[in-house]
Amino acid sequence: MGLNQVDYLVKEKRKELEVIFNMFDEDADQMMNINELSTFLKAVGLEKSPSEVSKILRYHDADLSGLLSFDEWVVLVTVDLAGKSLQDESLFNAFKKIDTDMDGYIFESELKEFANLTDAEAKALFEQMDLNMDGRVNFVEFLFQFFHDSDIVVEK
Repeated sequence: MGLNQVDYLVKEKRKELEVIFNMFDEDADQMMNINELSTFLKAVGLEKSPSEVSKILRYHDADLSGLLSFDEWVVLVTVDLAGKSLQDESLFNAFKKIDTDMDGYIFESELKEFANLTDAEAKALFEQMDLNMDGRVNFVEFLFQFFHDSDIVVEK
């Protein structure tokens, strides 16, 4: 299968996910609030209490808006609801390789060292990844970057 075919399949899958997301985005604001998320979870067979839904929302809300954007929702659907353990995911393993102090966050210095970047390159990439601008990148922000930027490759 050539790259064009893979690119086509990825775009088609994204379109399918957008259709599903829009079905549950009742107010059509391109964001999923807690009630819409609860409805979606029930529809896929996951009856969750309001506190559990709130916890899921907070965990996947990379930009701390209190809502799930389409891309944040895609992370929820493709990583967590796909029934795969994060421990087995290659992206989680890549995250762990960059997170050298194993504190659950990537800092600019870790990114710079891991990828052999200049100060300017590390700063630019880190600012792009640090969605909530708290000076550190959590796993959800890291995943968000991969769904948004397919040029990133982790090989070490």
